[in-house]
Amino acid sequence: MQRAFTRWIFGALGFVVLCGAIAFFTLPLKGQIPILAYHFVVPREQVGPTSLDVSQESFEHQMRFLQTFRFRPISLRELYEIKRGAKQPKGREIVITFDDGNRSYVEFALPILSRYGFPSANFLIWDNITQELHGSMDLEMVRRIAHDPLVTFGSHTLSHPVLSKVDPEQARQEIVQSRARFEQLLDKKIDFFAYPEGAFDDAAIKFVQEAGYLLAFTTSWKHLAGKNRETLYTLTRTKVTSSDNLLSFWMRVSGISSYVKRLRYAYGFWS
Repeated sequence: MQRAFTRWIFGALGFVVLCGAIAFFTLPLKGQIPILAYHFVVPREQVGPTSLDVSQESFEHQMRFLQTFRFRPISLRELYEIKRGAKQPKGREIVITFDDGNRSYVEFALPILSRYGFPSANFLIWDNITQELHGSMDLEMVRRIAHDPLVTFGSHTLSHPVLSKVDPEQARQEIVQSRARFEQLLDKKIDFFAYPEGAFDDAAIKFVQEAGYLLAFTTSWKHLAGKNRETLYTLTRTKVTSSDNLLSFWMRVSGISSYVKRLRYAYGFWS
């Protein structure tokens, strides 16, 4: 009896390991494209109490992980082509985004991304850039990298308000004018938008569409409460945080983390 039980335990463990290995090398499924959201990449000694600080060392390990296991980081333009059906996914696509336009992107993240040849996007806040607020890139930095083929800039509004909590006219100005100003400043199209704090309402979506953006991004599935699915203007992202190790990072890039959250929000299991 003891021997049979031992064999059963080892068999069960072997099955779990096998399933894990299959998942590791097959997820995300073809056509499922995880979108990562970063804020700040800084040297280890500068990591603060905020979960939004990712150490330069951890970021390097994460990018090496993507390369080693043959993920294919793509630009927002390619993501748009896939989403609208103009291009077929090849499998293991992933998107790397940053919010707020912090100068740490240029100083610490971009050199690593460039070394791996990975495209990325950064959503800029007009007031932060033009007034150099909260550690943001300045105008010279933004102009210098605006035409880097691996960099895409998007809008994160003029002043970063929670769009669902301001009056509709202010929301419209934040969405429409930020695009116009960034396009004039950079002499290139700004086709992508990220909602501050991930929050939006029907009016904000309407203004994003009217402004001519191609894609708009929220942060997590909690912002899609009551909606059946994502659209081109409500694409969810998964935040990478200071507490992530390579296992939790794989959970994010495999799509498992987002899928679990989606189920929890859909069935009301999220407090």
